[in-house]
Amino acid sequence: MNTDYVPKKDEEFHVWATNYNNQAQLNGTRWGATTAAGDRLMALYTNWQGAWANYLLPDRGTPTTTAKKEARKNLDTGIRLYYNTNIRFNPEVTALDRSNMRLPILPGIPAGDTGLAEGVGSSISAAIRQITVYFFQERRTGIPVKGHHKPAGVHGAEICWAILDHHPVTIEEMIHSVTSTRSPYRFKFGEEERGKTLYFCIRWENGPDRVGDWSEIFSAFIP
Repeated sequence: MNTDYVPKKDEEFHVWATNYNNQAQLNGTRWGATTAAGDRLMALYTNWQGAWANYLLPDRGTPTTTAKKEARKNLDTGIRLYYNTNIRFNPEVTALDRSNMRLPILPGIPAGDTGLAEGVGSSISAAIRQITVYFFQERRTGIPVKGHHKPAGVHGAEICWAILDHHPVTIEEMIHSVTSTRSPYRFKFGEEERGKTLYFCIRWENGPDRVGDWSEIFSAFIP
């Protein structure tokens, strides 16, 4: 089953993308999107519009087809960037806005509800100067969910970490933080860090103000 919100067929894509761009231009200011973001989307759409019109001409040739494919690829990338930056977790974007844009209407995830309330499990693999951290959904009951998957509707995992000569007493001792939208996350180290110990903990997040609880503190020897 295709769950992508962007249509695959060019004809359907053109109609959908025209509406998407129109809605973004109409509502972008209300959503808090920058003028530059709207202008970038409009430029990509205008380029696609011209390439698509040329492609529909009966005497089109290979350069015209190539230009159409390139314009679609660029607009597709721009659409997804605009969505992830200005729509995906934006509380100003209403269910009606999503419906008007032909986007999926995502269920709300209140703090502490399914998703952010799920625990985080971790497994580790190592190579020279590298530690790969696999993170996955683990229910409060301690029963792991098969596979390295984040909970449905969750943006990613925040990994808080530090290289220390002792086991940290509090999370505040782990002064570095990184967000990964998919498992695994790979740490890379310098030669001078070999033999030291990496400590880290993980939590689910849907933006800076919507986070789950921290996992236990994990550790790994840097080979």
